[in-house]
Amino acid sequence: MAALNRKSGEVAWTCTEAEDKPGYSSPILIEHEGLQQIVTAMSESIVGVRASDGKLLWQYPHKVYADENITTPLHHEGVVIVSGCGRKGTTALRLHVSGDSCSVTEQWRNKTLDNKQGGIVLVDGRLYGYAESQNRSAPWMCIDFQSGETIFQSAPVKSSYKYKNGCLTYADGMFYLYSDDGNLALVKPTDTEFELAGKLTLEDPGERPTWAH
Repeated sequence: MAALNRKSGEVAWTCTEAEDKPGYSSPILIEHEGLQQIVTAMSESIVGVRASDGKLLWQYPHKVYADENITTPLHHEGVVIVSGCGRKGTTALRLHVSGDSCSVTEQWRNKTLDNKQGGIVLVDGRLYGYAESQNRSAPWMCIDFQSGETIFQSAPVKSSYKYKNGCLTYADGMFYLYSDDGNLALVKPTDTEFELAGKLTLEDPGERPTWAH
């Protein structure tokens, strides 16, 4: 990991302590108990790096199929949420800050929500995402943020069986679900399912699957 001066482009610091190749996700800047750190997915691990000087604070093993750590981590109230494909599932890591140092412990793991690259969204204490391993049944999932327990699985719109991916976003009380083969659904989350409000299929989604959020 490297930090650059945004005005001059000069290198502010580098961190090579993780000894791991880069992953696919974007890094996030978080602050918890007065400590700023940058969290990102590497090829086979998740790391937290001190924002002030690039010191590696912690490293959590996160080996997934083909080293495809893609989903960007999510932080809320001292908990980092990470997810991985190939039945890796979704994991909650509790941050333990002590001065300018930090460590993590695993708080829970939901093995069913194995999000590959469509992203995880947190709304009102619940996590939502697409489970790669569930693509032939009910891949759109809702799990509890505190416990990691599954609240429901739903299938308002299905994705292709080949690439097994769907992405989602949230606005105005509704979710927009988009599958990798051009199917879009507008849904309302309930306690038991995604309630379908409308759907459409793009006339020309392109020759290749849609992987962008």
